[in-house]
Amino acid sequence: MMRKQLCRLLSTMHLPIPRQQGAALVARQTHFFAPSQRLWTQAFQPIVNRDVQWPTLSAFHQWQQQRTFASKVKKYKLKSYTAFKGRFKLKANGEFKRWRAGKRHNAHSKTNKQIRQLRRPAVVHSAYAKVMKKLNFSGS
Repeated sequence: MMRKQLCRLLSTMHLPIPRQQGAALVARQTHFFAPSQRLWTQAFQPIVNRDVQWPTLSAFHQWQQQRTFASKVKKYKLKSYTAFKGRFKLKANGEFKRWRAGKRHNAHSKTNKQIRQLRRPAVVHSAYAKVMKKLNFSGS
């Protein structure tokens, strides 16, 4: 069953079309187990020179190429989330600067050293910064 389907496929293949008819015979590529002499005779065609004109794209392929170009949708710039504009600052080296949490209330339970360390800004982790740049957190 598989052999019949393969032979039918090979017999209907679009092979290169010669530009000029002549006396020299050049073999085309065929499958090694051609079942009949019909396929064997189709394998040879007179070709004067080696210049071969390949068949052009079918109408379906031309339509598909046009369709791929026509289907592109214009992408718009994402709006930056305004709540994050004041919470993060983009540094010159591409990192985001953030301020630390824990300073607003319950300061009586923290030591002076902890409160002092919370004053200094921190840097957002690089994995988060990568996502934040894509989502336009910096507002630029």
